Amino acid sequence: MRHEDNLIYYTQEVCMNGHQIWSDSDRDSDPKPNQYCEDCGKRIICTCQKCNKPIDGEIFESDMLPIEINPSVPNFCRHCGEPYPWTVSIMDSTIELLNLDSSLSNKQIASVEKSIPDLLVDTPRTKVAAVKFKQILSGTGSIVKDGLRELLVDVVSETAKKMLFP
Repeated sequence: MRHEDNLIYYTQEVCMNGHQIWSDSDRDSDPKPNQYCEDCGKRIICTCQKCNKPIDGEIFESDMLPIEINPSVPNFCRHCGEPYPWTVSIMDSTIELLNLDSSLSNKQIASVEKSIPDLLVDTPRTKVAAVKFKQILSGTGSIVKDGLRELLVDVVSETAKKMLFP
């Protein structure tokens, strides 16, 4: 738990695959016994692997009024901006799926790879990234297209989701 600007941030525990374990792991004084995710068996972390800052979970005002309860699992560290391990896995899996489609050129795949971070969060480049992705996706086979939809539908930003998966 940390205090910042009259807010109390609890630490979130997430497995390396992005399954949320606890959104307030340091609220209780009893340590949590789990070290591995019961859904996938991956190690559970509560800090960024790059900067070692806590993964923010539930947020309260100092007088204990809730601001955010059960927050979503973030894609990027708010302290250093680096992607979390599950975000890297999504990006890598997207590229791996695209590489399975022999009709795509290396240039097309590199273009998508560069655009993936802008699909995951709303930025000024999100719409451009979604258009690029949709154009390249139109040339892929149905198996790759379906795999990409399943992989990305729950993690892309709302703007990208509306454009890619109406």
